[in-house]
Amino acid sequence: VIADRAPLFVRLADGDVRNGYTVKILNMERADKVFRLEIAGVPGATIAIPGLTAAETTEAALPVKADSVGTFHVFVRAKPDLLRGRANEIVFSATDQATGLAYRRANVFNGP
Repeated sequence: VIADRAPLFVRLADGDVRNGYTVKILNMERADKVFRLEIAGVPGATIAIPGLTAAETTEAALPVKADSVGTFHVFVRAKPDLLRGRANEIVFSATDQATGLAYRRANVFNGP
């Protein structure tokens, strides 16, 4: 999980804060896989993935082809009054739908 560096965050028209991340998932299996992406650590946060999610949601299915790396640009949106300062820990979890194995990576959600 790689956080966008420019800009660190965007203040949306309704006052919410949005951060962008690149999520990469390596599938070393010889079969296509689907991973369920969820976030934790930022209260009330939602995710949107252009081309995959029709609306903001709390989880998304990420398809990754066999023997390849799936790369997804994920936008996380949160209310600024629910943040605990300028830098908040956010945890991304990708769960393999076939095996149930979960992979977690922490990062930072930036705010004003």
